[in-house]
Amino acid sequence: MLDGPIIYLLQSIAAASLTVQGMIFIAFIALTRLRTSPQFIAAAVFFTAVVLAAGDTLFAHLGGFLRWPETAFVLSPVGILCAPALFLFVQARIDAAFRLRPIHLLHLSVVAPIYAGFASEYYFLSAEDKLAYLRGGIAGSFFYQYFFSLFGQAVMVGYLAASLVQLHRYGMRLKNWFSSLDDRSLNWLRYLVLIKALVIALDFVWHISGQTLTDSSITQWSFAAVLATQLGLINLIMLRGVADHAVHRDFFVPALDDAIPPETSKQLEAVYRQAEQAMMSHRLYLQPGLTLQDLADALKQKPRLVSEAIKQSGECNFLEFVNRHRVEAAKAALSVKPGNRIIDVAYDAGFNSKSAFNQAFRKFVGQTPSSFRQAIR
Repeated sequence: MLDGPIIYLLQSIAAASLTVQGMIFIAFIALTRLRTSPQFIAAAVFFTAVVLAAGDTLFAHLGGFLRWPETAFVLSPVGILCAPALFLFVQARIDAAFRLRPIHLLHLSVVAPIYAGFASEYYFLSAEDKLAYLRGGIAGSFFYQYFFSLFGQAVMVGYLAASLVQLHRYGMRLKNWFSSLDDRSLNWLRYLVLIKALVIALDFVWHISGQTLTDSSITQWSFAAVLATQLGLINLIMLRGVADHAVHRDFFVPALDDAIPPETSKQLEAVYRQAEQAMMSHRLYLQPGLTLQDLADALKQKPRLVSEAIKQSGECNFLEFVNRHRVEAAKAALSVKPGNRIIDVAYDAGFNSKSAFNQAFRKFVGQTPSSFRQAIR
């Protein structure tokens, strides 16, 4: 059992936090009509897995395993399943067609065989032997340390890597469809994956240290770090993942699935010139919410053809294509209206935030808007 006033304080905060957050989440489910949303269900599954894993960790270090040895490690597979649940949550947040189906139960197969092996080692022991096993430390078990624990770490790392790949591809699709990303980039979801990776790293240190459940400052503080990051993970899920659905935010990118015949480079170049002309003559870039569909409608072309033309002939994505025109308009405004505020110049050029304007300006001009203004004075 853990010692010290800081550890006891952390335990109290953790227990209260888990209880309150669980009550809030249950109330949210009861009071909203979002229970049929696949995205909300995926968030609920992931949230439940994280809460159970954090609760199991807290229960173990409060001495629950030592007092009731038969309850030890019952929820250990849930900790590993947090990563597959996160992967499914990511898919649900970026794919409008995602639905939880029976085939997703196959994700359980990555845990079931190895956990069955561990269970056969522990749960067939007598009560006295279970207690001796726990007092000797879970890392003292060769099977737990080198098979169940390390295998679980490898599985979770694999799922987190797959989640980051999915988010990267989603980001690329965003830039090929929208001219303003706003909150669509789901950076909070990337941070969520990275926080989960931190939990795995700290948990790895805890298990591989070879310490016991009852005495070791290393074990105590590694537990504190694991639990703190788990609580951070829970807060992030509740504040962003659930809130996105509460305000009906839609981050899905339309699929470019319309069939078109193979294009020649001349055809693509012609469409690209049309796009350039439309941007200049109609000043479409001044629309902060301009999308690939809007540009395609103006050109009376299919979105996939316009996207391919921009990619091949313009050597950029749609976001960069539009921002280049916006930056040129901003440069002209900074030159002829040196007294205007930079934020006003950004909005007038079609940007919807100062950070997006600064980032695009540095990309295409090589300096900040302020430096550019000073240089032309």
